[in-house]
Amino acid sequence: MNSHCGYTSGIRLNSGKSVFKQLHSVDLTLLIALTDSSSNRSWPQDDFSEYRFTHTFPIEGCVADMNFYKAKLEKEHPNLYLYISQAEFNRIFDSLTASISFPQNSINFYNTITAILPVIKDGHTHIFPDPATTEDNDAHAVFFPFKVHWENDRMYVIKDYSNSGIVPGSEIVVINDVTVQLLFNVMLRRQIRDGYNESYPRWILEKWFAEYYSYHFGNPRNFILYTINPEGQQEMHSVRGLSKDSIEY
Repeated sequence: MNSHCGYTSGIRLNSGKSVFKQLHSVDLTLLIALTDSSSNRSWPQDDFSEYRFTHTFPIEGCVADMNFYKAKLEKEHPNLYLYISQAEFNRIFDSLTASISFPQNSINFYNTITAILPVIKDGHTHIFPDPATTEDNDAHAVFFPFKVHWENDRMYVIKDYSNSGIVPGSEIVVINDVTVQLLFNVMLRRQIRDGYNESYPRWILEKWFAEYYSYHFGNPRNFILYTINPEGQQEMHSVRGLSKDSIEY
């Protein structure tokens, strides 16, 4: 994983001894349930054969990476305490670090560390998965095959790249047993901010929904969708994911 803290040339976060560079994605109880491969329930949100779910990193390595990232922010971020006091920043960061109570897969860890982004509220401070991970996904994984529009916390299909028969203008209500409002809320609470304005993170999640869905929940091969078409009829569709080069951004 690498991070770009605003107004720098790009900070590569690698403590040398920890797993930070390899780690990819926690609310906490909810996301553990959605992304923990050791759970007895196999949530269809995930493909548990995926390395990011099956491979875990030790607690001490994840904690070391959190501490390394915090130190990097404190040293190099020019406006770290513009929207939050140092004491409150420390409290939230320490709470996130303390939540790492079991070995993390990379999706879990990505969701843990990105929870600090809305706290900083800097539109130039990003955290992305490690390029080796994203490059492999871009080449081999499949993605959510729709262009969508968010309005009043509801998701509408703008374009269907999968020829599933879902009519543009249809509302997607549930993706793989989870409501879209819940999925969107998980991602929004881990997205960058431009101060207190939420328009920017909402725009990002609309434009690159398939990408950020993969960051936070993985790349399932199949999507079970419950929809409402423009005539108000409820429908259920099973849709295969598509390669990234088949989806327009």
